Amino acid sequence: MIQQAGAASLDAGINDKVGEDLASAEMLSLPITFGILLIAFGAFVAAGIPVILAITSVITALGFYAPISLLVPDAGTVANVVLLIGMAVGVDYSLFYLKREREERARGRSTIDAIEIAAATSGRAVVVSGFAVMVAMSGLFLSGEAVFNALATGSILVVLVAVIGSLTVLPAMLAKLGRFVDRPRIPLLWRLNRRIGTGGISGRLIRPVIRKPLVSAAIAGGALVALAIPALGMATQQSTVDTLPQDIPAVQAFQRAQQSFPSERPTIDVVLNSDDPSAAASALQQVESASVEAGIALASGERPEVSDDGRTSVLTLHAAHTEGDERNAEAIAELA
Repeated sequence: MIQQAGAASLDAGINDKVGEDLASAEMLSLPITFGILLIAFGAFVAAGIPVILAITSVITALGFYAPISLLVPDAGTVANVVLLIGMAVGVDYSLFYLKREREERARGRSTIDAIEIAAATSGRAVVVSGFAVMVAMSGLFLSGEAVFNALATGSILVVLVAVIGSLTVLPAMLAKLGRFVDRPRIPLLWRLNRRIGTGGISGRLIRPVIRKPLVSAAIAGGALVALAIPALGMATQQSTVDTLPQDIPAVQAFQRAQQSFPSERPTIDVVLNSDDPSAAASALQQVESASVEAGIALASGERPEVSDDGRTSVLTLHAAHTEGDERNAEAIAELA
């Protein structure tokens, strides 16, 4: 059996995996979203408009990100996050606008008047909401990590595209469709929606909150805190081949190569700053010996590299195990 592994093979495998994930997400999210909107509106066109805006926002944002990725490289996760956020905000912003426009038409307004009223109310809410989301996502830039920078850039782009689409393309579509937006109707769902009325379900949910605001705030706040607890255990670490999807053939081949050829295993750099180069070299050799005895690293047989000024020495070690690179580095730091 012949297998291949390397940077090009890993990149190709990751790209194929991302494509499969996107296709799987589209196959699941689009029908489910469309089905929920059918229940909410009771009409095919009204249910399809938010889905169309959301998916086109995702495609447009990925197109914009392609040239930007030269400056903010993608680590292989941007497309997935853009799809998730784009579907969420695209549908949400369309609902703001579409729901208000339908309410105004139900009150006897003309299509153009209803669109103008929706633009003055829901359109403003879309802008404020989109700006808040973009500001929140920009916080990822504070991490300084390339992965988070890429996620922040992709997320901001898709939200910006969704906001612009909601303020331009969506009103144009509604003006063109007119009252045809409520066609073709699904008789049972249409009658059910008309019977429940605008805000019928949300009103029932909000009434207990209005009656007991303090209790509701305490319950909601406690639930949010409980959901945020897992974030306390989050930590960043260097990405390795072990963090990639293990069902990619190139990843499996690379792991076998690491087992057979120690030089292909992850490396750990031990850096020492000292005014005495000979003492620094001796100390680093002792760290290497202790690491080998502890089973953390493999014997390298190499001397530390020394900077031109002689003050900084670097010893490169190969990890004895391909898993737990962060723990290996911490263990060597303790020995040092």
